[in-house]
Amino acid sequence: MYTSSSQPHHLCDDMPTALPLPARSRVIFYAVVTAVVAMDRVSLKKSVIDASEVLTGIGQIPHLEAYLNSLYACKYASFFAAFVEVVDLMRADPYLSLHLRYYMREVRVVAYAQFLESYKSVTLESMAAAFDVPPGFLDAEVADFIVAGRLNAKIDKVRRHGRVGWGLGQAFWTRDGSERRTMCVRGGGDMLQGGCVRRSIRRCV
Repeated sequence: MYTSSSQPHHLCDDMPTALPLPARSRVIFYAVVTAVVAMDRVSLKKSVIDASEVLTGIGQIPHLEAYLNSLYACKYASFFAAFVEVVDLMRADPYLSLHLRYYMREVRVVAYAQFLESYKSVTLESMAAAFDVPPGFLDAEVADFIVAGRLNAKIDKVRRHGRVGWGLGQAFWTRDGSERRTMCVRGGGDMLQGGCVRRSIRRCV
């Protein structure tokens, strides 16, 4: 579907217009779910969201329009809600079901990375509220993605008064590694004197 030509090319330009409705809907479904993990936000808008072939049929596929548009519109709670429904549709597909676990992971990486691009730093609680998920779940999941090199970010955490648990302190997700590193080093002495422990996963820039 991709071309080396300099002319603009929509993802669905090669879709036969005479396909029967069930087959056409399946092509649209495949195009949308793959584009979400394969395209950047600008390309997604130009080649999928605004594609006439998609617009004429996406509304006939349950939850798919909300899934696509909520990601582009940065409405992450709505996106995750639609994501659950789309996963059920994929589970019933003989081809997509074989790759469901991989796809679910990649979609979450896309959504988290897009969210973090809007911030130099953000609290874990704010991010969890945006996605409408528990902070503890988001904490563990995003930390795994960072350690695996899938998200270019870091985590700064504070544990006070001997409490145990990642989610009890305030977390900052930052895209400015050098600046945050300086702040952590300068603040380290005071934090240790106050009986606090800090653990950081630093972003590579």
